Amino acid sequence: MLAVAVSVAGLVDMRDRTSPFVAGVALPRDLAPLEAALRAHGVTRAWADYWIAYRVTFETHGRVIVAPTTDDRYPAYAAAVRAAQAPADVFLAGTRTAVAFAAGIDARGVAATRFTTGPWVVFVPARPIAPTAIPGASP
Repeated sequence: MLAVAVSVAGLVDMRDRTSPFVAGVALPRDLAPLEAALRAHGVTRAWADYWIAYRVTFETHGRVIVAPTTDDRYPAYAAAVRAAQAPADVFLAGTRTAVAFAAGIDARGVAATRFTTGPWVVFVPARPIAPTAIPGASP
């Protein structure tokens, strides 16, 4: 019985150690608020961190295609986002990458609609701009 208790405790502890992190912050388990906000704002294409990108695309059954800013394992998603007229940029609010992106578009004079939902901040720039174009805005 002690072995079972130790095993369960170890698995619970391991879950916290293996959870994906985005810019040093643990990725929230529930992406439903983000998905609802993207839908409400008409966002169907976006850039985001790897751990956000594929999960949103999967959970929305492809209604929203989010391509990772780095480590692109499925080039068709990146092509779809690059081809969009107004792709969004999704970040965890307050992370160094979100702060760098906001400062970068402001410094470039790029207007953007910004909305926050829970721990998420989404930018919809007036012209496409990927986080990789701004120093510090992608991992």
